[in-house]
Amino acid sequence: MSGPRCRVGGIGPTRFASPGKGTRSAGARGFDLGDAILARAYSTDRGCAACRRFAGAALLRGALVGAAGLALALVGGPAVAAEQDASDPSVGDVTLRLAQADGTSGGESRLQRVLRTGSLEDVLAHAEELIAAGRYERAAGLLHALVIRAPQNADVKILLAEIYNRLGVPEQAQIYLENARQVPGLTAEQRSRIAAVAAGTRARQRPDEERAFAFKARVTAGVRYRTNATGGTGNDTVLVGGQRVATPEAAEEDGDFDLFASGFGQLGYVLAPDVAFDGRGFVFGRKQASENQNDVMALRLEPGIAFNLGENAGVSYRLRPYALGSIATAQEELALVTGGLGATLRERIGKEWLLSQTVEVARYDFNTTDGRGTADQQDAHQGSIDLRARHDFGGGLTGSGRYEVSRRSAEVDFNGRIRHRFGVGLEQDYPTTVLDTDRPSSVRVDVEYTTTVYDAPNPSISATTTRDDDEWEIDLTHTLPIGERIDFDARVGYGRRDSSLVNYERDGAEISLSLSTRF
Repeated sequence: MSGPRCRVGGIGPTRFASPGKGTRSAGARGFDLGDAILARAYSTDRGCAACRRFAGAALLRGALVGAAGLALALVGGPAVAAEQDASDPSVGDVTLRLAQADGTSGGESRLQRVLRTGSLEDVLAHAEELIAAGRYERAAGLLHALVIRAPQNADVKILLAEIYNRLGVPEQAQIYLENARQVPGLTAEQRSRIAAVAAGTRARQRPDEERAFAFKARVTAGVRYRTNATGGTGNDTVLVGGQRVATPEAAEEDGDFDLFASGFGQLGYVLAPDVAFDGRGFVFGRKQASENQNDVMALRLEPGIAFNLGENAGVSYRLRPYALGSIATAQEELALVTGGLGATLRERIGKEWLLSQTVEVARYDFNTTDGRGTADQQDAHQGSIDLRARHDFGGGLTGSGRYEVSRRSAEVDFNGRIRHRFGVGLEQDYPTTVLDTDRPSSVRVDVEYTTTVYDAPNPSISATTTRDDDEWEIDLTHTLPIGERIDFDARVGYGRRDSSLVNYERDGAEISLSLSTRF
């Protein structure tokens, strides 16, 4: 082959946030869109204009779902509750959590009296003092630990409901009130307190001037190193027109650093009881250290309307239809404009289960920025169905699962395909001991398998063999809170793709470090 060597691609896992608690770290999610844009398709010869056209196919996947996997539900409004806050972030080490909250590690503290006598009155009294002082997050951390130690204590749950009311999350307050009502042997005083807190919850759920508008955002920046940033195949030959051609440079797997920054924002405005505007936006940028072929810029906007559909047989429902629009550029030569529609139905079953189903259809228009129009063959329609589930096992342990199927119909047959994606994740929270914070640290592992079958052979590669890919990816992420609103994320990952065509085989590892803040 001739022409300059192409360095498009890499082995970046394309992950998706599980609904609610258990979402991946912001740093890891930020990489997902950028990698999905470039690393999901590779060219025949890894050089020339054809390579850039094939690399453009990755934008289909990246712009469609890269940002959607980041979406978290917004705090505020009856139909815009914070899904991330909808689970119980309890941790197992109640002794340490109470010691941190009580500000003591020795002597006859309140904590030691609780552990020695089995009584919780002192700790509950201390929580009430924190609430009166406006230290709601510290009080919540204290009480969440007690939920593990005393799951049948109604006073703990009533106080948590009061805290979430004050924090402006009435939906979460309602969950703890329902749990408190189910505690056997409630006293008349406890029932009266539950009724009073419930009245406050209903008042906060009604649209008014103070609750009409809410906003939430997260900003992340980080650095990543990939062992195979150039997307080398590890093979000295590739297929061209059905013939094996010696291409030593195709096998090279060069490592490289890249810098990235991302921002996610979500705003809600109450339109009527149980109806709210729910708009979301995402921006992502990446700069590779050595070359610009992997540089990416992307913006996605997703306005929608959220409807609370009520509760039936202990299951609450929420529906969110939305429109989507995005624009992205890659390699300084490729641009994508996307438009489409989608809808998400979410079910919450008690405190333990959160389910969601998303249906989305979109149109993708590819263009080269130099006006040559060589990317038109990538123009396509795509439809997808995404099913997710998250389960809270208690003790700070959560699990998640996901299945997605997508069908793409492109301008040329060999760019059309059907894809099935399966993913599971497990996350464990534990007390943060190295810093003075009540927020727990967490360790999360994600495993994903993807199988993709294309519609027809690409004659420029092989006129007889249709591309059929199998991919495995695994990530390990550690999140350490270093402040009330700042997280430090460290992630290591490995990905491998096996293909019926040697041109598309890849493997590589990566490590990333990032900081994120929310407001």
